[in-house]
Amino acid sequence: APSDFGRLLVDDVLNRTETAMGQEHCFYASELTLLAQQQATRLGNLRAE
Repeated sequence: APSDFGRLLVDDVLNRTETAMGQEHCFYASELTLLAQQQATRLGNLRAE
């Protein structure tokens, strides 16, 4: 169930398992996030850090 994801993710971190999400899926999601961030255009109203 979707409500179990957080608990399963914490369990994965503590036990080095891949119950909530497989490692390949996690790496791919991270890669997509970094690519989107790299290609994003700042539209204003946000301070650069």
